Amino acid sequence: MKQLPVILVVLLIVLGVFAVLRVSSGYVEAHQAAWQTEASAKAVMNVADYQDELRNAAERRAWFTEFYRAVFTALLIVFVASVAVYLWKVYDQRKESWSRAVDGTFALQTFSNGQVRWQVDPNKQLTGTSGFQKATGLLGEFSSAAGHDRQLAYNLSVQKTRTTTAMMAGDSGPKYAAHAKLMAGAYDRNELPTMPMIEDESEQVATWQALTAQDAFAQSDPQRWILGQSPTTGALFELNPKEAAHFGIVGATGTGKTAYTALMLMANAIKNKYRIVILDGKGGADWSKYSHIAEYYALDYSNVGGIVKQMVSEYEKRQAVLNQHGVNSIWELPAGAKPRPTLFIVDEFGATMDSLKAASKTAYKAVELDLGNLLRLSRGAGLYVCLCDQNPSKWPGTVRANLPVNLCYRLGGGIGNAVQEYNLDKLERVGQFQVSNEIYNAFPTYQVIDQLLPDGNYKKPLALLTVDGAVTGYGKEGGDRGQNPTPQSVTVTPVTAPVTSGYTRVTAPVTAPVTDDPEVVTAPVTELLAGAPVTAQDKAKVRNIYAVTGSKSETCRLVWGGKNGQRMAWLNEVLASEVQQ
Repeated sequence: MKQLPVILVVLLIVLGVFAVLRVSSGYVEAHQAAWQTEASAKAVMNVADYQDELRNAAERRAWFTEFYRAVFTALLIVFVASVAVYLWKVYDQRKESWSRAVDGTFALQTFSNGQVRWQVDPNKQLTGTSGFQKATGLLGEFSSAAGHDRQLAYNLSVQKTRTTTAMMAGDSGPKYAAHAKLMAGAYDRNELPTMPMIEDESEQVATWQALTAQDAFAQSDPQRWILGQSPTTGALFELNPKEAAHFGIVGATGTGKTAYTALMLMANAIKNKYRIVILDGKGGADWSKYSHIAEYYALDYSNVGGIVKQMVSEYEKRQAVLNQHGVNSIWELPAGAKPRPTLFIVDEFGATMDSLKAASKTAYKAVELDLGNLLRLSRGAGLYVCLCDQNPSKWPGTVRANLPVNLCYRLGGGIGNAVQEYNLDKLERVGQFQVSNEIYNAFPTYQVIDQLLPDGNYKKPLALLTVDGAVTGYGKEGGDRGQNPTPQSVTVTPVTAPVTSGYTRVTAPVTAPVTDDPEVVTAPVTELLAGAPVTAQDKAKVRNIYAVTGSKSETCRLVWGGKNGQRMAWLNEVLASEVQQ
């Protein structure tokens, strides 16, 4: 006990006082005895004086007795009071420790792997979790994600909380204003912030200037397209197409998707010598009037498959060029070999895909597979895709996963949750969008678009796509789903691009009947393989047919003439090897 030395000192002092009093008392008694002997000798001479001396001695003895009694009583009171104070102090400190976490709010924990025992103090842990791995016997706190600086900040905060709790002594609350300041962190700051005194709010001057559509267009450059400005801070929303590659513009009808942002994208793309390909799912006047400067096509479920296949083919051609020159991007190619960067603006993509899914699930899966891979791989090839839509929840999952940036205009019903943007119903009705939950005002590009686009001397690039009627490449679309659809032959064009291009096709044409419904039995098919695919060419054939059909059963039927357990195992092995590559 820390108080034991104090107690011993007090007892020694008390004993010393008693010893002094006892010695003085003996001296007095000896003096009285000597005096009485002397007085007896004198008694013969004077009896009266002797009697007076006896009376005085009795009085002195009575006085000393009362004095000793008073001193003893006082010392006894002091001793009892000291013991009481000590006991109260011990109890009070024990009560305070109940509120002091550092003194043991949590019991020590013991861990053992059968050979070594560890003792852990939960009061000093960073995360509050501890244990050991049975396989290795290593004890750990599982806080490796927190660096040393974060651990130090955490422990300082914990110590401050424990100190404050100890000073408040349990549930009594803050005793002084200093306690409240400590809890609020006032003593952690070097100096308190001060608010500027503004007598008249009208004297406040904005530190930023609102841009016009012409200003934003003029300040944009190849690496920085300005599409919006924060209404509160003036911060600009800038898009680098080479980094974002693919992005979405979503919002309800009339909120400004096309008139504000999509037109600004088109103007910036043409300014930087991009090819513009417009795939209009609405087929209206919003985009068709720009067909003199952009490649324009009406888009619907009957031709979306063929368009996507042509986009894939263009990617493979460009990837072959990149592989030939040993570079990763068209921007690294020499001027003579560099293809023109291309921006695809796809309007009402979700509705188009929804219609395709209703018409043919097989075709839908094939388009989803090809488009998902295209979005994942085509950035280096200079093919950029912008999807304008009212309902991003209709986009296939592989498409949403490959759109890192989405400009979201006003949209109700929580539809924006599909692209991790929330409370879109709080935006302005027209001309305001949100990205990463930050709000920006768009520029009314439609008012000045004629001033931003090139004049009549502009030479439109050669067409990239060929869309003539219902070109699908995935089989006949539509029709009565209650009847067996007419089988259609699908010929896969040979492509000599390397395997690393990401879109390996078979090196020889494969012609086979393909139907919308894998369960429909059509004419017998001559099997391509008799056993497991061993060569890279055979594996490429199997992967290609699966990419076209989207059905493992149909793939087994076309490759081996039917499905069984062994053939399904061969197919799964081929598809798994493609993922590993």
